[in-house]
Amino acid sequence: MGFADPQTTTNEELDMMRKDIIDVLFGNPYKAKFGLVAGDVVNDNLALYERHNRLMSQIDIPIWNVPGNHDLNPESPNYEYATQIYKSVFGPD
Repeated sequence: MGFADPQTTTNEELDMMRKDIIDVLFGNPYKAKFGLVAGDVVNDNLALYERHNRLMSQIDIPIWNVPGNHDLNPESPNYEYATQIYKSVFGPD
């Protein structure tokens, strides 16, 4: 199951994603083996990662997330640390 650029910026947008996508896929009705979010998990609001994970877990399959340019820490001194927050939530990039 593939997802591209959810780019949620607020909790309200996460609620819309839940209603439009996750509720439809709740319990994995298509019997997918895993899911992949192909970048831009959030839209520069890295505080939404944890809730994104909780919502996506309702699909009841392993979900892997790939960081996109909107998942980088803008306050990072260099690219080496730009995915540090991402890694603390999702694991290795």
